[in-house]
Amino acid sequence: MELIAESSVERVVILSVLHFDSSLYGSQNIYEYPLSASKLTAYSSLPDTMPFVDSFLAMMIQMMKVEGVATNLLIIPGYRAKEGLAGHSTVTSISQFHGTLGQLFGLKFNIDISKHLMYKGNNDADDDLAPFIYL
Repeated sequence: MELIAESSVERVVILSVLHFDSSLYGSQNIYEYPLSASKLTAYSSLPDTMPFVDSFLAMMIQMMKVEGVATNLLIIPGYRAKEGLAGHSTVTSISQFHGTLGQLFGLKFNIDISKHLMYKGNNDADDDLAPFIYL
């Protein structure tokens, strides 16, 4: 965090899939939550009162606020820590993040590599990379 605050990083973009009651906040594919930053997208914002039920994300938000780092959270409603299965909403969520980051920053992603990195219910020690995408 110190390196981010002391460097020339202009903005941090955090991607997350969170479970929340969409009947309270509306229902769409992606929400944006800007912290000390202007919005990047036309996506609706989540209210400041929305509870985050993710301790790691809550800690990151606190640190970004304390350091005053311009941060934008892009949030997809969903569930975490489920196995990423072909045809599962995990692939849809990853594709939505890919598309949004592509439009914003011109980044290009390989969906096949992302599928390879999806959590498959167990960590295979013999695998080249430990699967780390949990959606």
